[in-house]
Amino acid sequence: QHPTHANPPTFLLAIEAIVERSRSSSTSGMVDAATAAWLGALFPAVERWFRWFVDSQKGAEPDSFRWHGRDPNDGKLNAMTLSSGLDDYPRASAVSDKERHVDLHGWIAFGAGVLARVGEQA
Repeated sequence: QHPTHANPPTFLLAIEAIVERSRSSSTSGMVDAATAAWLGALFPAVERWFRWFVDSQKGAEPDSFRWHGRDPNDGKLNAMTLSSGLDDYPRASAVSDKERHVDLHGWIAFGAGVLARVGEQA
């Protein structure tokens, strides 16, 4: 895969589940010491990856995001967006740097929230 083509960060779903499960079993609402240590060790790598994810999927317009890697010459009416994980999701017929993909915006918002929760607990 090309270094500017990102996939949905589904691993963040697992991290969020671990944080929430640990918090819900605690009376203080904080994660246990072992989970906090693990999150502290994990946080720098996840933060670095998330910065790459945001930077690599930026659109041409400020504060816009698009899945990179669409090939306007793939022979399809609507060029596929393989990196998004939604290969046949309806997108614009004309591939453009000005596209804005709402599913990617959702992943960016979700990822920022998970990082914030991990940062609070680590």
